[in-house]
Amino acid sequence: MSSAYAVEEARRNLGETEARARLETLLGDMTIVAEGSVAELPANVTLAPKDRPILAAAIHANATHLITGDRKDFGKLFGRRIRGVLILRPADYHRSRRP
Repeated sequence: MSSAYAVEEARRNLGETEARARLETLLGDMTIVAEGSVAELPANVTLAPKDRPILAAAIHANATHLITGDRKDFGKLFGRRIRGVLILRPADYHRSRRP
């Protein structure tokens, strides 16, 4: 699942590339969740304004994980659980799913 905000950010970052075409294909199998309120974020979580809606949507959707490669903005939260959402890098998530 993803939020409309995150999807639009991905589209902007990918531009008009082959990767964007792959994103559009993946979106066909994805659930787009409602945006959460940034007011739902704990006061001790500091994120750039552009990243707060990403975490808020994950909390609002009762997601178990937020998977992101954004080390610059989310790096200090990797491995932490915020309101039930565990924030991981993609490689760490895949390692955690191995038998």
